[in-house]
Amino acid sequence: MGDNKPTESYIFSSEKSNSPCKLKCAQVITEPFSIASNNFAFRSSQIWSWDITYLATSIRGQFFYLYLFIDIFSRKIVGWQIFEEESARQAADLITDICWRENIAKHQVTLHSDNGSPMKGATILATMRDLGIAASRSRPAVSNDNP
Repeated sequence: MGDNKPTESYIFSSEKSNSPCKLKCAQVITEPFSIASNNFAFRSSQIWSWDITYLATSIRGQFFYLYLFIDIFSRKIVGWQIFEEESARQAADLITDICWRENIAKHQVTLHSDNGSPMKGATILATMRDLGIAASRSRPAVSNDNP
C-alpha cells in the first residue's frame, strides 16, 4: 500500500463511468480505506460488513434468516442472530446491541451492506445515524462488492 493509502472513502457510481464519487454518509471519514470492490480496513472496528442469509427448514418454502455482522479487518463475527422474517427493525435492534457489546464510539465504524430492503430501511438508517455509524453500499447489480 505504501503512501498511496486513500484518505477518504469512495464508491464507484452506478453510472457507466468508473469515476469515483465521494461516499455520502453521516460523517466524512478521514481514516484511510476505500469502499466498493476494494475494501480496506487498517484496524479492527473500522469497517463491518453484514448480510442476511436464508436458512432452510424442514418445511419446503419456509426459511429462517441469519443476520451476520463481520469485522472485515479481523474477520471476527461481531454479531449474529436468527429471525423468522427479514426486518429493518430487527436489524436496527441487533446493530444497537452489537455496538453496545463491542463498545463502539460514535463515528468509529462504517457498516457495509448490499442493497437489500432491510439494509435500506428507514428504521436501520435512523438507528445508524443515532449511533454515528456511516453507511456504505454495494454498487447496484454488482454481487461481489461485499468483502
